[in-house]
Amino acid sequence: MMKNYAGSIVMTALLPLVACSTDTTRETAQPNNNNNNMNNVSPDAGVPMEPDAGPPPPQGLAILGNGTHSLGEVELTVVADAADDLNLPTDLEFHPERKNELWVVNEGSSQFWVGTDLGTDLKSVNSIRGRGAHLHFLTKPSGLAFGDRYCGNELCLATSHGNVNDRPQTTGNAPVDFMGPSLWTSDVMTYRGSGPYHAAHYDMLHNSPNAMGIAWDSGNAFWLFDGYHRAIAHYDFNDDHGAGGSDHSDGEINRWAQGSVAMVDGVPSHLEFDSESGLLYIADTGNKRVAVMDTNSGVQGSSYRNYDTNRPSYRYDAMITTLVDGGMIGIQQPSGLALYEGHLYVSDHATGTIYGFKLDGELVDYIDTQRGSGTIAGLAFDSTGNLYFADKANEQIVKISVKP
Repeated sequence: MMKNYAGSIVMTALLPLVACSTDTTRETAQPNNNNNNMNNVSPDAGVPMEPDAGPPPPQGLAILGNGTHSLGEVELTVVADAADDLNLPTDLEFHPERKNELWVVNEGSSQFWVGTDLGTDLKSVNSIRGRGAHLHFLTKPSGLAFGDRYCGNELCLATSHGNVNDRPQTTGNAPVDFMGPSLWTSDVMTYRGSGPYHAAHYDMLHNSPNAMGIAWDSGNAFWLFDGYHRAIAHYDFNDDHGAGGSDHSDGEINRWAQGSVAMVDGVPSHLEFDSESGLLYIADTGNKRVAVMDTNSGVQGSSYRNYDTNRPSYRYDAMITTLVDGGMIGIQQPSGLALYEGHLYVSDHATGTIYGFKLDGELVDYIDTQRGSGTIAGLAFDSTGNLYFADKANEQIVKISVKP
């Protein structure tokens, strides 16, 4: 979930055309049970279909080849790989204050990776092994998002986790849905040395296992792609409980548009929130579409139990529509999202193609990165307009820049 924020320190947590719906009615998508088989992807997938796609746009996006769809028009640079401790990276975001500092989450090792001065010395990477809690608090991370509150002396960030509670022995025999987002400090010094195994985490809430993506809303509130309940969940940590604490009583948890989205196992479904419009953009991977939810449209419905607080949790019936129908242009598994300068960028995890759309869903440009299937997950722009992506299968962070 990306803002324009650019990065080499490794920090490991050791322990526990295009369719734009103009219909204002709410639509409920049905899950596609065949999306897990990536071997069935058509060889033409990821390229707009002809002839129905019509003529190419008169002007493209420079970062995607400016309408040529050619890698020869851009530069791809691998800034980090498995030798630098990347292990199935799923998402990345630049620190909002230290704009040359890139944060990455590794699904394979349940760790943070933090890089600085990317492009200066691409292989100058230092390992920091220390405080963390991958067995529960940072297990199988699928996404990360910075907020504007402080955890200790540094900005907070939150993570989503793409698994159920499969280690009940570490959580007091809690049930499978005892998973949810965690809140962390971005103070790298906190992750060094010895000390309590979970000292870097500042909060955690539950009830959303198989969470495949996360986006910041405001304060300590975040939107979550809840794959387990096929919903978009809203989590507000409110005041954090401090380093290594456990008081979750002030948390607020609700589910929106339950039953309207679908996950694909192992594929991040990232989110992007536009605070000005109140629109939440959703990589609805299992339904092969990019959806948009109007967060101002929610109508409170029935309540449900949560594990963290005596406050009731509610289901909200929100307006969610299809912005991009992937089946019409060959997008198989929409995954990464990035809002940048009035355009929405979308990665297809199944084909390695990146698309650029206007915010009304009109296709502007696309480029096939030729990375193959199971590759591009998270997307992020740096402060100078370079586009970075997390290549999960090849365990790399790659920068796309415009040729001078």
